[in-house]
Amino acid sequence: MVAVRARARSRGVRVKPGRRGGGNSRAESAVLQRSRPVYSATGKVTKGTFTSFLSGKLIVPEPLAKLAWEQLCGLIRSSLTRGRPVCLTNVGTLESYMKQATTYRHPATGEIARTRKCLHVRFHVAPQLKAALRA
Repeated sequence: MVAVRARARSRGVRVKPGRRGGGNSRAESAVLQRSRPVYSATGKVTKGTFTSFLSGKLIVPEPLAKLAWEQLCGLIRSSLTRGRPVCLTNVGTLESYMKQATTYRHPATGEIARTRKCLHVRFHVAPQLKAALRA
């Protein structure tokens, strides 16, 4: 609990001396709650929930956690646009591929139109994640 108290002091939370019996003080429980993952109302991990989790775990201010999130997303985006796969350990691989142009008939008018070729992203799930989901 010493590390938790030091983390609380660095955030400006007033810490009382610990009680006997192993109970957490109010400051310790506040720091412990910040380090748990928090999901949005829809159950997704959003930018805000991820940065608050990251700032709680790594003891960094919220703006630095947001900057780290933006840098990570920018790195993934630039790698995919250049055609390089992005490997996420124990999660899977993101890879980009070019979808070819096709022709189709418009259902209302019967007019024949053409779609453009465009870049898409494919995700391959890692075997460790598949095993964890099946368990």
